[in-house]
Amino acid sequence: MFMKFRSKIIILNNIHGQSFMEFLFLFLTLIILSFVMLKATNNGIADRWVTLVSIITSPNPDNKIKPVLR
Repeated sequence: MFMKFRSKIIILNNIHGQSFMEFLFLFLTLIILSFVMLKATNNGIADRWVTLVSIITSPNPDNKIKPVLR
């Protein structure tokens, strides 16, 4: 009287595509989070680097440029 159902187990022979897609989504998420954090914490760092490089590469050691670091 009872009908026995066989549970079908689907075995994927090639799961490399799924792993690759998961890697891509995870990598994309990390890149987006990195850009968001960089935009949130970048407060004139480039200006500081330009000032420091101009101090280091100034041609005349007697003519020192005072750094304006905020």
